[in-house]
Amino acid sequence: MTAAAAVLGLASSHRREVARQPVFGVGLALGAALIALSPALSVFALGRAEALVLDLGASAMLFFGAFIAATAVAAGVAERLADGTATLVLTRPVGPLAFVVGGFLGAAAALLQAGLLLGTVLLLTVRHGPHGLHLGVALPAAAALVGALAWGTRASLAGRAFQPAALGAATALLPLAYVLSLALDPRAQPTTPAAIDGTALAAAALATLAALAFAALGTCLATRLPPAAAAALTLVGFVLGSLVQAAASAVTAAPAVAAGVALVVLGWLWLAGTAGAERRVWGAGLLLAPPAAAVYAALRFDRARGPLLCTAAGAALLLLAARVPAAGALAVAVPDLQLYWVADAAYTDAIVPLGYVLGVAGYTALYAAGALGIGAWLLGGRELA
Repeated sequence: MTAAAAVLGLASSHRREVARQPVFGVGLALGAALIALSPALSVFALGRAEALVLDLGASAMLFFGAFIAATAVAAGVAERLADGTATLVLTRPVGPLAFVVGGFLGAAAALLQAGLLLGTVLLLTVRHGPHGLHLGVALPAAAALVGALAWGTRASLAGRAFQPAALGAATALLPLAYVLSLALDPRAQPTTPAAIDGTALAAAALATLAALAFAALGTCLATRLPPAAAAALTLVGFVLGSLVQAAASAVTAAPAVAAGVALVVLGWLWLAGTAGAERRVWGAGLLLAPPAAAVYAALRFDRARGPLLCTAAGAALLLLAARVPAAGALAVAVPDLQLYWVADAAYTDAIVPLGYVLGVAGYTALYAAGALGIGAWLLGGRELA
């Protein structure tokens, strides 16, 4: 079995495990309910009620994404390591890095499904608005919910698991309900199709990216901590993430730049000392390639893992150097929660640029690569029973 096949196999099995956990379904149900209830809370708005609906809904999605990442992902990985499942996998030709990356990719697939579901509920809620009952939104959404529950019940009667079947049906039906709601007025009569709310869409995308970042943090913590501690510290990281912008720090960019350059040079010299021109080519390419290239090369070439991770760490420091003065040293340890927040845009009617979302996606990928690399290193030094 090749390393790539092992990673894909681990990702597939872990995705199913995460999606089957009761806490995954409970977290989705609670998150969707709180998002849907945000119009009822808009009566407390001091300004525009529509902005409060978006703010409350996006905040609920952000929190429950991190909650699922902590309870279903971090605790799930820790349980795999505690109950001996990981030991069976690691005795085969699967190293710590492949195990960590495979587990994260599976969790990411489940979190993307959760993000699609919660994000669609957020879009439906914003489309509904705070002013009375919008039948054009309520009726399609209710029909999608009933259809998903019926599909899950059908699967349960056939001897299959209810939760994955219901969530799979909801993943298809809820977006269809939203598309239909765009062409219906508050009396459920056909009307000129409305445009998709760009700010709500950006909020859903950013909240999903935040869940992926905290899943990477939780996976890293799970390599050394028991399930409850890994989940709890991931949620603590969520709280600390809101303090990143306010963190006072004497750290400047200069030490980070110097350390980054040193690690890149050291990684290149280390790599140049290993046998094989192919490895040297990968090392040179890593200077410009994204973290995914480093992960692939580390999986593909056993002797290149050390120098490639060293070079990747240097590149990560160089990219983070510009953020350290503004965000403080805490930004290196936990995701910067302010990056995923859209409250300002909601209250000012500002448009969230696509470039900003893509930039946050790059930051998330960089943070996840660093967290998974540290997690693989910690797992490599752990003695599993």
